[in-house]
Amino acid sequence: RLPLETPAFREELDALKFLCRDLWAAMFQKHMDGLRTNHQFLAFTCGLLCGALHTLGFQSLVTASVASLPACKFQVVIQKS
Repeated sequence: RLPLETPAFREELDALKFLCRDLWAAMFQKHMDGLRTNHQFLAFTCGLLCGALHTLGFQSLVTASVASLPACKFQVVIQKS
């Protein structure tokens, strides 16, 4: 429902801001910068982010890496059309 209630995103940066602010809070009831996670659900979260970007009209590749717990880093690569 979130994309239906928000305007279409023309820029990649606007779509990423939407993921970080609105979508993440709607999914996990937490802000992105303070999230604690583990390896078990990283594939699920990468799939959620990739699927959300696809719904917004952006083809992307999302990967996650854990250098030291309890932090996780997501890399989002948006493919140009």
